[in-house]
Amino acid sequence: MANTILLIESKQCDREILPILLKRVGFQTIVAENLNEAYILLGRSNPPDVDMIFLSSETVDKDYLNFMIWAKKYHPKVKIVVASCRPMDQKACEEFEALFIQKPITDIRILGQMLKI
Repeated sequence: MANTILLIESKQCDREILPILLKRVGFQTIVAENLNEAYILLGRSNPPDVDMIFLSSETVDKDYLNFMIWAKKYHPKVKIVVASCRPMDQKACEEFEALFIQKPITDIRILGQMLKI
């Protein structure tokens, strides 16, 4: 069975294309348009079985740090991946033991290899 990723992305074009690309490298995707949707999904009494959270830090802005704190507390086994074009986000990822992926994402095969680590 494929690993399941919760994709948090506010850009509609990315919400449409990333699940297609991620499926090609073996992932099922649940999509949230913003952090509020992600909190609701993961905060349910019976949340979806998610292996990984993939969020775009630019589209959710600074609140993503608070979300990572919350996710680590309530879903400690779920890996967190932050995609960003801002190099400063890489330092935050190191502090939260999250994987950092530099945008733009140009090779889905490399992305697939990174996510399977």
